[in-house]
Amino acid sequence: MNITLLSLFFQLQLLGTLENKPVVLCADPAVFHTSVLLSICQIETSNDFSFGLCWSEKSNPSIFDDFTIFNNEQSSFEFRVSDLNPNTIYHFRFFSLDKNGNTIYYSSFQIQTIRELQVGDYYQGGIICYIFAPSDSLFFVPWEQHGLIISKEDLGFAQWGMHGRPISDSTHTGLGFGKLNTEKILKQLGVASVTYYSPNASGLKIVYPCAALLCHEFVSDGYDDWFLPSKGEWEKLYLKLDFLSILALNPNLDYWSSSEVYFTWKFNKDRPRYTKYHHKRAWQVRLRSKELVVYTMASKKNSVLVRAMRYF
Repeated sequence: MNITLLSLFFQLQLLGTLENKPVVLCADPAVFHTSVLLSICQIETSNDFSFGLCWSEKSNPSIFDDFTIFNNEQSSFEFRVSDLNPNTIYHFRFFSLDKNGNTIYYSSFQIQTIRELQVGDYYQGGIICYIFAPSDSLFFVPWEQHGLIISKEDLGFAQWGMHGRPISDSTHTGLGFGKLNTEKILKQLGVASVTYYSPNASGLKIVYPCAALLCHEFVSDGYDDWFLPSKGEWEKLYLKLDFLSILALNPNLDYWSSSEVYFTWKFNKDRPRYTKYHHKRAWQVRLRSKELVVYTMASKKNSVLVRAMRYF
C-alpha cells in the first residue's frame, strides 16, 4: 500500500493509542485439519475504525492476502477460518482500518493445522476404519473429521444373548446404530443375565459372556465408550479392504454384529403377507478373501468372535 510519510506518522501515532485496546483472543484457538476457530474479544467498538483479521502461509500477512472485516457492533464472538491446508503453519494478524483506507497491523501469531486423519491410523485407542462422508448427514461436519474406530485386537469369543427372544425396542442394521443397539441389548438382558453357560461333552459348563458386554466393558488408552458394531458399520469397514491386514482379522472365523435378523415374506402367494422375525439369529460377518465379504445369519447361542468399535 502506497502511503506518505505523514500518513505513516499518523498511523504510528494511532497504533500507540490502539495497542492498549486491541482485538484479542479470549481463549486458545480450536484447531482442526482444515479450519481454525477463534474466540475473539473486541474490547472497544469504534465509528472511526473497522477491525479485521488477515492470514497467510507466509509471515506478516496483510489485507492483500486472505482477510475478513468484523462487525463492529459485536463485542465478543467466534470466527472460523476455513479452507485451510492440513498440517500447515499459518500466520495471523489483527488489523484496524480507518475511513481513508489506512491500515494498522498488530502483532502476528502462528497456528498449525492438524494432520488429516486417514483410514488405518492408530487413534484414540484403536484403528480408524471409516471417516464419515458428506452423505453421512448425521455425523458430517465440514471442518472436522469424525468416523469409526475399531479395536486393534479381538475381544474373545461370546454368545450374542437373548436366545429365542427379540430386543423389545428392536435393533437396527444401519451406520450409527451400533452404540444404540449395544445399549438396548444390555438394558434388556439386565446385569444378572449377561453371562451364559453351555454344557460340553463331559457335562462341564463353559462360560460365554455376552458379546455386547465384552464391548461395553472394553477400555483402551482410557477410552471406554466402545460398542458392538452394527451390520452397516461392519460394511463401512470393508469398503477399505486394502488396510484390513493391519487389523489381523481372523479370515477363518465370523464376527458378531449388534444387529438382529428380521425377515418378511409370503408363505403362499394366495395368502396374506406374514411377517417372520428370526429371534434366534443375528447378523455376523466374515472376510473370506481380500475380495469377498460374507454376511450370514447365526444362532444367538453360537460362540463367535467379537471386535469393538467407537465413534470419534
